[in-house]
Amino acid sequence: MRARAGLGAASLLAVLALAACSPVDADAADRRMRDVFDDLVAQASGVDPNVLRTLETAEPRTQACSRPADTEQIVLTATGVLAVAADASAADGVRDDLGESLDPAVWRPLADADPAAERQGWISEDGVTVTLAAEGPALVIAVFSPCLPG
Repeated sequence: MRARAGLGAASLLAVLALAACSPVDADAADRRMRDVFDDLVAQASGVDPNVLRTLETAEPRTQACSRPADTEQIVLTATGVLAVAADASAADGVRDDLGESLDPAVWRPLADADPAAERQGWISEDGVTVTLAAEGPALVIAVFSPCLPG
């Protein structure tokens, strides 16, 4: 039984290693990143202004990745603020609604995702990552491209 479990674990590690080496179609990943960001921002923009008062997008920024070395990723962010009269849990509801709108055939929850956490995340097969956070009266949408050579 242990040999079978060890073989299964070794097979899983081999598959993960091969997947990490597989080339990412940078153009397709860029389109997915921008499309999902635009969709999430459009959905958040449609939330009742008595709940989500503002929603501001930031300029795209590039940041260095720690692994693999000499790679970078693009980050798209939008931040919304709850209306003063809105209940603080409303940000959680907006975050949850946005997360539920992600197609489960494309987006899988990050391994360390905790449904009760303030921040939730998903990743696509091409390495685009979405995080949605409800932090107090703020809602933060962040979408990250995969790490690619700069």
